[in-house]
Amino acid sequence: MGNYNLRQWLYGLLIDCPMGKPLDNCPINKYRQMPATRKISFTFEMPKDELKKLLLHHRNCLAARESMIRKKHLAKAELK
Repeated sequence: MGNYNLRQWLYGLLIDCPMGKPLDNCPINKYRQMPATRKISFTFEMPKDELKKLLLHHRNCLAARESMIRKKHLAKAELK
């Protein structure tokens, strides 16, 4: 994925967590209160290694949270 696409992903995450409620330990939380114009600048100013670090954290968190949802749905289906 290109550098521009990574920065677009980060900008989306700065707007909101795709899971609705972000976890308290999410490192992106501290940036979500910035005004939209500042978020755009911030996204393009961030060093690529920091950008990748935040996106990797997001990917791992999302996978873990989706896995918990799948397990809950499977458990409910097995009870029926």
